[in-house]
Amino acid sequence: MHQALLIDEIFREIASFTLEYDRKSLICAARTCRAWKDPALDFIWERLPSVEPLLVLLPGVSLSNGEYICNNLNSSNLDTFNSYAGRVKHIRNTQNIKLHSNLASIMPCSYSQHLSIPNLLTSYISIPRCNKRLIHFNFSASLQCVDMDLGFKAQRFDVEESIAKYMEQLKDECHQLRHIGLRGTASPRINDTIATMSNLESVSLRLGNSLLPGTLARIAMFPSLQELEVHAGHIQCNDIDETLGKESSLTFPSLRKLHIRAKSSVVEKITEMVQPDTLQHFHIELDDPAPSDSHWDVIFESISMKAATSLRHLALEHQFEFPEQSLSTQAVDPSSIAPGVYTPPSSMQFDSLKKLRGLSQLRHFRCDLTLPPTSCEQGLPSLLAWWPLLSHLNLGSAPDTDDNQYPVTAKLTPASLSFLSKKSVNLETLILPFVLDDLSLPPTEEDRAQNRILNMTVSRLESVNAQQFAERIHSLFPALQNLEGARDESPTWAVVKKVLHDTHLSAP
Repeated sequence: MHQALLIDEIFREIASFTLEYDRKSLICAARTCRAWKDPALDFIWERLPSVEPLLVLLPGVSLSNGEYICNNLNSSNLDTFNSYAGRVKHIRNTQNIKLHSNLASIMPCSYSQHLSIPNLLTSYISIPRCNKRLIHFNFSASLQCVDMDLGFKAQRFDVEESIAKYMEQLKDECHQLRHIGLRGTASPRINDTIATMSNLESVSLRLGNSLLPGTLARIAMFPSLQELEVHAGHIQCNDIDETLGKESSLTFPSLRKLHIRAKSSVVEKITEMVQPDTLQHFHIELDDPAPSDSHWDVIFESISMKAATSLRHLALEHQFEFPEQSLSTQAVDPSSIAPGVYTPPSSMQFDSLKKLRGLSQLRHFRCDLTLPPTSCEQGLPSLLAWWPLLSHLNLGSAPDTDDNQYPVTAKLTPASLSFLSKKSVNLETLILPFVLDDLSLPPTEEDRAQNRILNMTVSRLESVNAQQFAERIHSLFPALQNLEGARDESPTWAVVKKVLHDTHLSAP
């Protein structure tokens, strides 16, 4: 054995790669020599997919008929358990582990110094799946990140009590805790606990209607909060105003990343509460029943005022069901519709996007709407002029419906494609809800393509001569590796993809 392999730092560097690709070899290494044993075991036990490996280390505990049973647990003889538990830093508790009554009676219902994982940093718990007796087995004063799936069904009182006590213990004893993520139905007691965890830097609350407006209002005043994901489709603006009252506390003083699902009025309200030039990532999911440019216009104006020089990533989502009338194979005659009964959904107008032209630092823009924005095929040059640093542009895909009211008619113009070829200096990914055909290709130009677009997605590809089409696409986008489409089952796609693939294989 080379002496360098006995140096701890060198072996750990090698072990970090081995763990990902060849775990069995790392297990063998732990049995090879004393110098390798501890560092190898550290990597093997660092992440556990379940608490079961720890249960079998308890003296007197064994698995019988699918249940863990205790013959004689001696709490004074936990040396083996502690030596391995101290290596665990990340754990998941998602399995329905059955405990015999004689073991369940001695398992801790709250944190115990005798049965602890002292260096645990992250924990994921699925309440609908795991045994409630094992919830507090995921506790450590060192915890930094906790995610819990609470489930959306009503909890038994004893389970709800265990969850609430666990959350309160996190608040009181985990002074290094930086992230809480909850999904499901949360009790008012859990809401109250979250609202007082003011040291958190990251919060994810996908709690449906169980999220209380007061919890959201209190979180807005967390001084160190940098990331927030919240589903608040049931909350109204008045709820937030009433909770905040006349308090003058600064709201969202450190927020960098915001993902919100809510009605447009609440999105606007939350955007106004963000401090100027701090927000870098903004993901909006509108929960309004039907699209409206007026909704987006107000939100876009707020974004431009609050994050003109800071915003790097902006994602817009609004998915809705087409009204039954709009799915008719016959065109709807507006004169036959009673006022206020039915209004056909409309696409976002390009003029609405103009309100975002001041976001000079934008790198990533995604617009995932049921109906993609209109007139963007001519507006592509303007988008890239507004956002010169853009590397990812996603304007969505064509609606997946055969309804005559929503045909896929928009085609990339030769001018737009030529501009993309010559002026997209930083763009790498391009997703467009348009048709790409032979007529879209501009005439051959002497100017060398300046772009570095690697991936392109369009809604449909139409070509008379797929071979020539592919060669021309390659000349326009020499770095292009993947050309995808929502409906890419035609032979044309196969030929174009093959030509692009072969071209890159043969490139020097």
